[in-house]
Amino acid sequence: MKLDPFLLALWLPIAGAPRAPERAGLTLETGSPDALCPELSRAQTAVDRRLGALQVDGSAGWRARYTIGHAPEGQPRDFVRLELFDPHGSLRLTRDLPLEGSSCAAMADVIALVLDRYFRSLDPEQREGAG
Repeated sequence: MKLDPFLLALWLPIAGAPRAPERAGLTLETGSPDALCPELSRAQTAVDRRLGALQVDGSAGWRARYTIGHAPEGQPRDFVRLELFDPHGSLRLTRDLPLEGSSCAAMADVIALVLDRYFRSLDPEQREGAG
């Protein structure tokens, strides 16, 4: 899928983008605060329910950011891009999750499921950001 440079700019981190309150090991934020799909508090609740508390060593934790995207052509046209950064700031996961036919509540659960599967696939040392 080829995207217009203007649309790519929409995915760039927005200064002061809303963030959920700091958690022990995972911070969730949105790069599209006006889209409200899923709403940040709903997504955080789904992630907390699915993952529980993620424990990491040191002061920096993992950071997940989701951003609404729209492609003028191709499928899916509307999607949520989920990115996960480790405690060192390295991008560890990128997923484009289709919005078509999904409710915002369902998308919050999908985000939680993707993050849960990622963390379950890591050994404990990688979860702490040491790997």
